[in-house]
Amino acid sequence: MKASKVRQEAARWFAHMQNVAEDDFREHARFERWLGADPSHAPAYRQMAGIWGDFESGDRLARLSHAVEQGQSAQRQSRRGVLRTGTLATVALLAGGTLGWQMLAPMRQRAWPSVELANASGQPAQVHILPDGSRLTLGAATRVQVRYEADRRLVLLHAGVAAFEVQADPERPFVVDSRQARVTVLGTRFAVDRFSDAHVRVSVDHGRVRVAQMRASLGGYWWREVQHWLLHDGQVLDVTESGGLWPATPAADAFAWQQGALVFSGATLGEMAVQLSRYTAKPVQAPQGDSRNGHTPRIVAVVQTRDIDRFLSHLPQLATLEVRHTPAATLLLPR
Repeated sequence: MKASKVRQEAARWFAHMQNVAEDDFREHARFERWLGADPSHAPAYRQMAGIWGDFESGDRLARLSHAVEQGQSAQRQSRRGVLRTGTLATVALLAGGTLGWQMLAPMRQRAWPSVELANASGQPAQVHILPDGSRLTLGAATRVQVRYEADRRLVLLHAGVAAFEVQADPERPFVVDSRQARVTVLGTRFAVDRFSDAHVRVSVDHGRVRVAQMRASLGGYWWREVQHWLLHDGQVLDVTESGGLWPATPAADAFAWQQGALVFSGATLGEMAVQLSRYTAKPVQAPQGDSRNGHTPRIVAVVQTRDIDRFLSHLPQLATLEVRHTPAATLLLPR
């Protein structure tokens, strides 16, 4: 293996291991396998540790290398490296000019703590510029958690709908996790709408995303991928418990709420009820199971989010359904 390639690998491993927890045995095992795969790996890593001023890492590496040679289990310790003045130029020269900036990414993310973002029911779109330059727009009744990790940028969509304009970073892909669906992207504009725990819609304005259907295992403590799809410009995918569906819905509809409108192009009552509820004091509800059986109305309409109540009052004139108001909810019932 060329010396420059070994140095690049060592630099990547050093940057990665600064963010690996002590009890992450899987990552420590991967690191140990890399160390033992070639005699040149350990010296290159020790040199990298010295450049970054992590002298304890060098001592720890010596012990770890010895354990690898003996075929023993290495002691798993972790310590964050210390960035010293002048180091960046040295590392950039060592790794070929571009790796220095890539190595800084895991170091920079330490200044970006995990944050909770929420937008209340009935509120207009809320725009957030994330530290990496990506743009996150929250719809009404939406709650997310943003995490910056060593190998990815993660947004957990707990409820509601959000739109994303992602800055490309091949070293750390952008991931949106809504339990039922997991969306991975390098750079694009797309929206994720969590209608329920079992129904998530992904709409791509432009770019390319990978959507994976996730299924709970071990009582919900672990989620595994069961299948995936690749989406590009203008495509819309619904991920449900039964798999993926391609609704006849323009991708542009998924972004209308950013301008204070909701667009329904053949929406089921269930889908419409979820979106309307984000702007009303009482929840809007539809009978369960109406969304796929084809026996209930499909709604085509445009409504301003500030005018939901008036829209509900006129809805029976648009479709064969009844709007019934109760103390607890507004019900949309097929006639």
